[in-house]
Amino acid sequence: MAESSDENNQFLADARAILNGAFPKGEGLVPGSVSTIALDPGLSWLELRFVQRLLERLTPPNGRNLVHEILSLGGFSTPGEWQNKMTATLRSLRRSYQGSRFQDLFEPPFHIANLAKAFEEEETRITTRALPVIRQAFETQIARTSPHGRPPDSPFLTRLAHLVETFRLAPIETEILSLAMLYFSQKSFSEIMDAVPHASRRGRCGLLERFVRFSSFPYPMVLNAVRQDGTLRRLGFLESDFEPDSDIFEFLYGVRSEPLSDRYFFAWKGAVLPLDRLMIAPADVETIRSVLANRQPGEGVNFLLGGPPGTGKTETVRSLARELGLVLYEVRASSSDNDENGSEGLIRMRGVWACQNLVGQGESAAILIDEADDLLGGRGGRLPFGLLMGGGGAVGKALLNETLDRTVCVQFWIANHLENIDPSTRRRFAFAIRYDRATAADRQSIWTTACERYDLTGVVPPEAQRRLAGVYAIDAGGIDSALRNIAHLQGLGWGRDRILTQLERLLEAQGRFAPGGKEPPPIDLRPEILVEPGALTIEPAADLGTVLEIIGDRSRPQGPGQGCGQRKGGAAGPSFSLLLYGPPGTGKTHLARYLAFRLGRPIHHRTAATILDKFVGGTEENIRRAFREAEREGAVLFFDEIDGLLQTRERASRSWEVTQVNELLSALESFQGLFVAATNHEAILDTAALRRFHFQLRFGPLGPAGVLTFYRTLLLPMAEGPFGRRSRANLGALHGLVPGDFAALRDRLILQGKGRVPHDQLIAALEARRDARRGRPSPGIGFLAPDRTTGATQPG
Repeated sequence: MAESSDENNQFLADARAILNGAFPKGEGLVPGSVSTIALDPGLSWLELRFVQRLLERLTPPNGRNLVHEILSLGGFSTPGEWQNKMTATLRSLRRSYQGSRFQDLFEPPFHIANLAKAFEEEETRITTRALPVIRQAFETQIARTSPHGRPPDSPFLTRLAHLVETFRLAPIETEILSLAMLYFSQKSFSEIMDAVPHASRRGRCGLLERFVRFSSFPYPMVLNAVRQDGTLRRLGFLESDFEPDSDIFEFLYGVRSEPLSDRYFFAWKGAVLPLDRLMIAPADVETIRSVLANRQPGEGVNFLLGGPPGTGKTETVRSLARELGLVLYEVRASSSDNDENGSEGLIRMRGVWACQNLVGQGESAAILIDEADDLLGGRGGRLPFGLLMGGGGAVGKALLNETLDRTVCVQFWIANHLENIDPSTRRRFAFAIRYDRATAADRQSIWTTACERYDLTGVVPPEAQRRLAGVYAIDAGGIDSALRNIAHLQGLGWGRDRILTQLERLLEAQGRFAPGGKEPPPIDLRPEILVEPGALTIEPAADLGTVLEIIGDRSRPQGPGQGCGQRKGGAAGPSFSLLLYGPPGTGKTHLARYLAFRLGRPIHHRTAATILDKFVGGTEENIRRAFREAEREGAVLFFDEIDGLLQTRERASRSWEVTQVNELLSALESFQGLFVAATNHEAILDTAALRRFHFQLRFGPLGPAGVLTFYRTLLLPMAEGPFGRRSRANLGALHGLVPGDFAALRDRLILQGKGRVPHDQLIAALEARRDARRGRPSPGIGFLAPDRTTGATQPG
């Protein structure tokens, strides 16, 4: 065994030596062409070496087909040097075999079939003389193809040496891969291997036996090298039937001309964004710094960044690497979205190993593995099919964990889904950062950076950026795409308003494909349209007073929204929960936005339509995400139509209806902030959920003082003429009005743009809206316009 190992080590050393030679790669040949493969001297050299080894093991070889193929490869099938030497060697036996069935062997012309027959029938007097000549023929041919005792200049051997260096293949693995390449690509070699006797079993078992006959290693070592958990199979170099992977095949035969390293990874050298423009908390950056400072020489460390696409994870890693003085190498992503058998996953895992071996040895090296869901098992809780073949999930998990453990540099792994990563894999990460969908404040920062990149701040000023960030739930890539497609319009003479219109059309198109698309309309927090809660009809009044007292302990900023989104994390003032219930339009949303304004916090408005998901588990994930995003931004979380999520569990007919209630209650228990829920149907809410709310406030129609307050705040600025005693009396006579009547009428006035409207028309319109809401017939909802012929007023 020692001699065999020494021999194969020399074989490996010879192949590696080619790397240092001045071989003119592919000179005069087209890479990957039939002529390149057929004329490559390295293939002939390998073939001769392996058959020579077979001749040493089979003394003498038997089987007519085997000997026939060996003699053909050895140069005995055509007249010339070796036919003459064989004839001269056997001439002394001519008289002994006169009249026998072998007499044709000694008569010209020489036929290799006659000699093959003698080997088949084990005619020892003939075979013992012929075998040395056959061996000499192979030795001579090997010497001719490898002058000076080293392998020939060969594109194939050069690429093989690169492969060995890149993946640190052991000598036995190099030998088996070479055998497999020859068997599945060289007809002459496959015919010799198929003709080997005493290897009658079909399929992979028979092929494995034949490999052993040509190998310099014993059977147990060969068996271990091709096991499912061996490097050749784990990294997908060989398929289950020992056929080389097409990617390896194409590289070794030069079908792909790029260097092996370029096939798997590349060095990142682009521009990066400042870290303070990205969605990473300063505390997380400090933690990463501390882990790296604690790292010992030669010690690897893994970081995990996970969350929805478009949250800036990749940009964050690039910026981190630049900030920390690391040289970043990125493993190339899969080239196919259809990877049912996991082959692309195996190619990517090979890319990680190649990057680790070739460039990941330096102290300042860092590796980025982006879109790593399939490698980590986080997408749907499954590893690639190719990693699971034959050995179950433990085989894929073992490869992944070894890949994490074997690194001696810094590795950043990025995934979109983290829920189903195995615990044994999770604990191998020194630190993990979870990203949530970008909030309006996050998107505003993205807008600022992108507008600066395309020099569009003058076209899309900060106020427009703020509005677009609040309306369109588009990720960084979508924002960048929209701005890139309007970047040159100003130079073509387009005006600002026209460009902004086009920009919104592009964003609308992005929203059709983005999860979330367009956010619920942002809740208006302008103080001029906010009314003090005392104007609303809310019971118990004492509880409302307590809530306002708690909120009042927080100092209000100078203006609404100031400071919003500047903190990544933190509770929105005191942590408690409110349930607001009552008929539609009675001011529940108004109170929620008033509380957010008093706290100086943004408000995250969610409805059952934005939370419910058609996929199992999707609703629960949306609930968790809503609470995480609000807590991260320090926002007031407002769930409207909460009855769509918190119906009593006794009425549930499906298990997921129960789990979504449980999920919401669990999230509410741990939420650090103000949670406000509103419903028009409190009677159907889960009783256990009702107990979780610190305060429950009931809303009703406005009283006379409330009606006057809302009229003055929302409609009086749009009224024509003085608000006299008669108008006040008519307004006070209206009973059953709710804040929603005033808000809807105000919005209609703004939409119609009719200018100022007389008080009596405004009051009549309010009455009509109230009656329509109650289901009573009305003459119509509108305003009166003067008839041009009679001067009388007509419904408008």
